[in-house]
Amino acid sequence: MHRFAPLILLTAVLLALPAPARAAEEDWYEYAPHVSIPITALGLSVWIAGEVFKKDLVPDEARWTKTNPLDDAVRDALVWNHSHQKDANMVSNLVLGSIPLAGLSALLFSDREGWSSPTSSRAKQVGYGGLIMLESASVAMLANQMIKFAVLRKRPYTRSSEYGTFEADDHLSFYSGHTTTAFALAVSAATLYDLRGGEHRGAVWTTALLLAAGVGYLRIGADKHYFTDVLVGALVGAAAGWLVPKLLHKRDPAGAVNYTVMPVPSSDAWILGVTFAL
Repeated sequence: MHRFAPLILLTAVLLALPAPARAAEEDWYEYAPHVSIPITALGLSVWIAGEVFKKDLVPDEARWTKTNPLDDAVRDALVWNHSHQKDANMVSNLVLGSIPLAGLSALLFSDREGWSSPTSSRAKQVGYGGLIMLESASVAMLANQMIKFAVLRKRPYTRSSEYGTFEADDHLSFYSGHTTTAFALAVSAATLYDLRGGEHRGAVWTTALLLAAGVGYLRIGADKHYFTDVLVGALVGAAAGWLVPKLLHKRDPAGAVNYTVMPVPSSDAWILGVTFAL
């Protein structure tokens, strides 16, 4: 029972969180396509390019091959039997896919007074919410893809006696892309729920974080990642999931967008500058 004490405590704290100040239903958050679409496109393009050219980018020799006592201990405690590791991998994909569905459902089926039937104005905001969640995930995955190819850490399953022939993905353990995406989606969904003044803040945050944590656990269970891979992925994903909605999409009390984008000249080029009102 003591193993679940931290989880029980976290759940109790989250459920006790007070609801944030409520906003009018039409003033949840702002979505500016001229800013968000390029950001999303950049993140997705880098991720897709990494997947397409993975075989060309990953050398036969990994840069990071050593482990540490913490990763070894957690792997020994949580890894699933080899015959069930494919099941853990499949379930991790299913849980990851459920996170945006759960987050968007919370936005669609609740108003300022609690759970209710969807409305057309709410459905429009939920659509924007989905784009913001995708943007958060793309920012998180942009960093993840760049670091994975720079670090080149061997995955834990390569230490198993059942390990077969080398594949490019074998050297892309740090840090967990699944966990990064899961926490980016979960935290951005919960943050958007806060911005719209949701009544059930504790339940939404608890559900979101438990689902994301479940993805991290399953990645270890599938022997795809070490604990430190999952931990860093969770931190980076959560940061992107919180910062993107807060910095780019939160309205100020007057209803205006709280950021501006403008061209800034330099000696030999033009760059885009972004300023935030926090």
